Amino acid sequence: MMDTGRTLKHSVLALFAATSLSVVAIGQDVRVKVTRRPNENVHDRRTDTKRPARTNAVDRRNESNRPPRRIVRDRRNESNTPPPRGPVHTDHRDKLKPPPRAPGQPPRTTNLSFAEASQMMARYKQWRIGDGAGGKIYPQSLRTNARSQSYNIKGKVLSKYLQYERQGAGRGINLGWTDNDSKQTATARAKWHFVRTFDQTTPRAKPMRYGEKFALAWDFGSLGWGSKNKPFVKYASRTVGINLNWSKEPSYEWTILGGEPGTEVERGDWVVIYNLNHEQPLMYFNRTLGGNIGWPDSSRFGPKPVRKKSNMANIVKPLLMR
Repeated sequence: MMDTGRTLKHSVLALFAATSLSVVAIGQDVRVKVTRRPNENVHDRRTDTKRPARTNAVDRRNESNRPPRRIVRDRRNESNTPPPRGPVHTDHRDKLKPPPRAPGQPPRTTNLSFAEASQMMARYKQWRIGDGAGGKIYPQSLRTNARSQSYNIKGKVLSKYLQYERQGAGRGINLGWTDNDSKQTATARAKWHFVRTFDQTTPRAKPMRYGEKFALAWDFGSLGWGSKNKPFVKYASRTVGINLNWSKEPSYEWTILGGEPGTEVERGDWVVIYNLNHEQPLMYFNRTLGGNIGWPDSSRFGPKPVRKKSNMANIVKPLLMR
């Protein structure tokens, strides 16, 4: 029996040695201890899991389904205004534009260019002299009463003609507007004359020019009158209506603005009629009493407010003849 046990023991040891098993014999008992030898390809299922083996695939656990982020330009500090033009101008009209002004900065009224002054006075281009025909505007001679040298004056706001019109006692100077702007009215109200100051350099035969002085009259002599024997219109203070009055003698206090100084005025052009004495342009003005004409500093009714001296004289300097 002893030999049989030894034989069995040796057989088992040989068998486990071949199958990478180790046997520990204690007494007559045979205990088998399975151990994993290094560098052997033995499948150990204790470490198996249900997850598949990791591959070299991209880890998408932190990725979303959103498309890739685009680079968006930050426009919070940008404005919708185009960048300022450079010093090189491709359009000759850009040269007439004044330089940009900072927000809140008051407009400059000294040392202006012709373009800057023209832009500031553009709103007062409310008058068209000689409406309904083309050609030049010629001054009226004090020695003759030629009908061809009288013109109508049309206002842009009402699209009617300025005329002599009785306003009634205490209602200002007798000036007002026509009822319509028909061709018949245009011809009938062609009674305004422009009288130039005479000297050797500006003969009366030449057309009226922008920026030169003249006297304004309503059909004087045998052609009509303004206020009896006072056909000329001049600046004068009034309590009601525009500060104008009739005069027997010519008052050279008017000028036409809107074009290059010294160039000839064309019939039908919108121009500024400017009073050099009051230093204000003539304009449409809706009044409570009197004819609806006035100045930028006019008031509708009652005591006239005290106003600071206007900067208009500095503005129009580039527009006047020297």
